[in-house]
Amino acid sequence: MHGGEPQEGSSAFPTENSKVLCKIGVSHKINHLLNMVPQKRHFRLYRLLPFFFVLGGAMEWFMINVRIGKETFYDVYRRKQSERRYKQSLEER
Repeated sequence: MHGGEPQEGSSAFPTENSKVLCKIGVSHKINHLLNMVPQKRHFRLYRLLPFFFVLGGAMEWFMINVRIGKETFYDVYRRKQSERRYKQSLEER
């Protein structure tokens, strides 16, 4: 191996995952964006976990704080849960 030659399995050679992504029609821009995330060789797909953690936190914040109409997601959840408990208590009588 010479110093300037890429090794097989490095980012210069397509991997099985990149072949599959191209076959199912994922945009080359998205593929390029994913390849820009560092530590691909060591962490592989796990290198994206911080992004998913932040995305999950943002979704949770949205569900708690953003009102659509007069209700948030959790208002609807609590109402539905209360209705289920009420129906269940009626059935038990």
